[in-house]
Order: sequence, then structure tokens, then C-alpha cells
Amino acid sequence: MGLDADWLARISNARAVTLTNPDDPTQTTVNTARLLAAVSDVQGEFRLWAGVTYTETLPEHVALGVRGVTIYLRQYQGQSEQDELDAWRQSLRAMMQQLAWIPPTGTSNLSPTADVSISGQPALPDFDDARLRNYRPRPGGTGGGGGAIFGNG
Repeated sequence: MGLDADWLARISNARAVTLTNPDDPTQTTVNTARLLAAVSDVQGEFRLWAGVTYTETLPEHVALGVRGVTIYLRQYQGQSEQDELDAWRQSLRAMMQQLAWIPPTGTSNLSPTADVSISGQPALPDFDDARLRNYRPRPGGTGGGGGAIFGNG
């Protein structure tokens, strides 16, 4: 089920028609173009404010997504204040911070001390890339006041 279908499943048909047809009170059907525009805006907000792609299988995403669609549709009508949208964005950021603290449910057989990568070559951290050479620690650098630990490699 997409966000548009989730939204329609949680709101009365009369309210959906009213929110998606603000300029024509005689309409009796949902304006899907306006609904999909709100859905697209909400999905963009997930990327912009939370740094993740909206996922319809996560209840937290659905709950905030449905609320966001309603806020956007109300804003298209001129009935929603910027404060309401800002509060929703804050909820989105707070939800993502909470999700970041959920412990993983599976186990991994990966070892952080592995000396060899999958290719059989020595595993090198990203800073061994030539464009990041200036950020490599100098050999013998301690970082404990014994001089600069970064150099031009």
C-alpha cells in the first residue's frame, strides 16, 4: 500500500474530497493529482529532514507520512500555518533519532578486526583514498600533544 492509499484508508471520504478539491466544493471524488502532489512533498520531506527514504512497511513512517499529507493538503488550501508544518518536521527528526537507537534484531558474523577484505586484499579504511590523503594520521603520531598527527602523507 502506498502513502496515498494509507492516507485514504485513515480518513473519511468526505474529508478526503474536501481536502483534495479546495477550490471546487461541488466535487464528489478525490483529486488524485493533488493527493499525489502532497504524497510527493511528504516523501521529499523524509529525504530532506530525516535523511531516509519513506518506507511504507515501517509503522513510524506511515504514521508521520499520513499526518504530513493532511498538513500539506491543508497548507495547499491556505488553512495550515507554517508552525504546524515546522512542528511536523520536528516530529519527523525526533522519530528518526528514536529509530537510530533501536538495537539490531539480528546477529552478524562480521568481525571488526578482520585483516582481509572480501577480495582477499588488505582491508583499507576510506581515508586511504588519494583525495583524502591529507587527513591520514602520520606514522608515530600520538594525538596526545606530541605534535601534529595529520600530514600531507
